[in-house]
Amino acid sequence: MSAPWKKEIQSQLDQIRTSTDSDWAGFAMEEQYHRRIRWLAASGNSNERYAELVIRPGRGLSGLVIKLGRPVIVDARMPASERERLRPDYSIMLVEQLQAAIGVPLTIQDEIRGVLLVGNRSERLYEDNHLHLVKHAAEHLIPHLQQLLYNR
Repeated sequence: MSAPWKKEIQSQLDQIRTSTDSDWAGFAMEEQYHRRIRWLAASGNSNERYAELVIRPGRGLSGLVIKLGRPVIVDARMPASERERLRPDYSIMLVEQLQAAIGVPLTIQDEIRGVLLVGNRSERLYEDNHLHLVKHAAEHLIPHLQQLLYNR
C-alpha cells in the first residue's frame, strides 16, 4: 500500500486498536471483478502474511461480515469448542493468532465493499462500547475506501 491514503488508514487502524485495547486491527476490501477479499492494511500485525491472504466472498470472518451485512463478534461468549471449529475457516485469525475479534462491514451506497476487523490474541469479551467504537471507526474509513474504489 503505497498511496497517499496509506498514512491516514494506518493512523485510524492504530487508533481503533488502541481505543478497543485490541492486539490487531485490519482493513479488507472486496475486489468485485476478481470475486475476492484482500487485507490492505493492518496495525499490530505479527508479520506481513495477512497481506497475502485471498478470501473468497462468503468465506472466512471477513466474508461472513460481508455476506451477513452486519457486525460479527467472535469472543469468549462463544463456546470454546465452537470457536475452535470455526478457526480453520477464519484464516486471518489463524495467521494473526487471534482468539477474539469484531468485524464490521464498510458500506458505500448501500453496498458492502469492505471490512474493519479488530482482534485479540488472548480470550476476552468485547463489550457494547467496543462495538460502538469499531462501527464509528468504520465510518471514518469509508471515504478512504471510496478513494480506493474510484481513483484506481
